[in-house]
Amino acid sequence: MKKLIFITLIISIITACNSSPQPGNETKADTKKEVKSVKEISVEIEKNPTDAELYYRRAGIYYNEKYLDLALADIEQALALKADNSIYLFRKGRILYALNKTIEASKIYEQA
Repeated sequence: MKKLIFITLIISIITACNSSPQPGNETKADTKKEVKSVKEISVEIEKNPTDAELYYRRAGIYYNEKYLDLALADIEQALALKADNSIYLFRKGRILYALNKTIEASKIYEQA
């Protein structure tokens, strides 16, 4: 129980310190830039589907844009390609936490 409280506190601090723009505050140019980034990364993934870093980067964009199911799918693919990466595990924990799957998130944080 203490671990869960500690992990929740850490997540809260990280989330509070996140300097990403809040939804609704971005300009149309920012939104188009993000969409273009997803498209560019998707093209790179088509060319190199075994590059875990590409899935990780796209998962980050999806996470920031609140497409959490897509983010989870991409981070799971990145972990399928490179299971021992603690940074990927940490991002998966953040996504699970955002999806309100706190028990699963705490297990992933322990793995990370």
